[in-house]
Amino acid sequence: MNTDLIGLIAGVLTSFAMMPQLIKVIRSRNADDISILILIVLLSGLSLWVWYGIMKEGWQIILSNSFAVLVNLSLLAYCIISRKGFNRCRSEMYGILLSNLAAAKIGIK
Repeated sequence: MNTDLIGLIAGVLTSFAMMPQLIKVIRSRNADDISILILIVLLSGLSLWVWYGIMKEGWQIILSNSFAVLVNLSLLAYCIISRKGFNRCRSEMYGILLSNLAAAKIGIK
């Protein structure tokens, strides 16, 4: 089997893994049981995968992990907003977003 096809299938499955959780949280309007720490750790790892894909010029890695970053950022933002209220959590969301962007940018020449 073609390795690019395996990579693409793995990337699609991994990228969509958190979609059911995001949909459930949005529908129920309850994110109290979601761990913010695990989302931050996951986002950091996904950001590093995007960086790795850029360095290796692996489009499957870049696309799948970029989508996963967006899904998990959406879930993280919803968790923070639902717990603290939008006005009180803006600076925390910006801090998390900036730290992920900085982590992704380190080392890119």
